[in-house]
Amino acid sequence: MADRRDSTIDVTARKSLPKARIAHSHGERPQGDADDFGLTKQQLHELERRLKDARDPTRYMVVSRFGPGFVLYYNVSDNAFAMNEPRGGTLFKRRDAAIAVSRLLRPGIQVVRCTTKVGVGLASQS
Repeated sequence: MADRRDSTIDVTARKSLPKARIAHSHGERPQGDADDFGLTKQQLHELERRLKDARDPTRYMVVSRFGPGFVLYYNVSDNAFAMNEPRGGTLFKRRDAAIAVSRLLRPGIQVVRCTTKVGVGLASQS
């Protein structure tokens, strides 16, 4: 019978793994803490831009208004409208995407700006 110790790996005797290194363009070294993972200024700027974009609560919805008390909210996944229920509609992060979808539907469809903040709801018509 084979020795069980041969088939296991002793991780306690192993030294720490080397840290991952990110290649720097044009030989730039980042300024800042040791916790910045060696990112260049361009990479940090892009990361900050994407985080700001992700935290932006502004969204867009495709709606059809028939009157003050009757609004249809378009749901892309079902290819249907939800009547008087904004939660039934699709939220778009990009206004251009919402406009493109609205153009594929019938005339009279509008794109409205809304927010994901609690208690604010539909902000204004775009």
